[in-house]
Amino acid sequence: MTRKCHVRFGGGTVEKRLNGGSPPYLPYHHRLTDNPQAPGLHDPHTHIVLPGTVYDEEHGQRVPLFFSRNRKVNHIEMLNDVTERTMVAQMEHYVGPDWEQRYDELAEAREQERQIVADEPHGMMHDDKGENWNVWCGTRRTDEQQTTVGFYRHYPAPTEDDPDALRLEFRPLVAGMPYEQADFFAQALAQEMNGEMDKLQELAGLIGGMSADQREALIEEMGGYECYTRKLSPDFEL
Repeated sequence: MTRKCHVRFGGGTVEKRLNGGSPPYLPYHHRLTDNPQAPGLHDPHTHIVLPGTVYDEEHGQRVPLFFSRNRKVNHIEMLNDVTERTMVAQMEHYVGPDWEQRYDELAEAREQERQIVADEPHGMMHDDKGENWNVWCGTRRTDEQQTTVGFYRHYPAPTEDDPDALRLEFRPLVAGMPYEQADFFAQALAQEMNGEMDKLQELAGLIGGMSADQREALIEEMGGYECYTRKLSPDFEL
């Protein structure tokens, strides 16, 4: 979809409205997101790089191109308008007319998952500065099909107004699970970590090394989706 939007812009929509004949440069590339809450997700995108000059008929030469909000032409508003309308059209075409509702549902699910911090902490984490932080083992929806198991913790997020501000963030440990399976292991790990981050990471590594069928076999071995009382041992034999 990003490539289609790129072609749409490159085909002249922005050029005709904004730059008076000099084609914009639109580098389109793929990368993996570096968001610490969901690292490694596919993140294709396009940058719009507009020319530094534009031909001015009144002066008969090229003059510097300034993007401003003057009374005659609001270039920034025009660019935002083209971008918004193009993205909406492409989202409806490639994702579906209900894409906004689906996005809102995903955001609501993630907000509900964050409420795990209303419970007692499951353990303590020591950062590289020697400070201690409460952690909660939980899940975070990746999309409509997959969920990730990991932990929530408050991280420093200083601002000019509040240098001591904190932000609750998620850190993944095991990704790519169906929601029911991820929820099961999150609750099991919260019990079996015994408050120790090293234990949590050890058990998460064990689960992450299993196939989907092996994880299902382990769930059955532990008593099924309704049971979280049996020990999840690193000595479990595959």
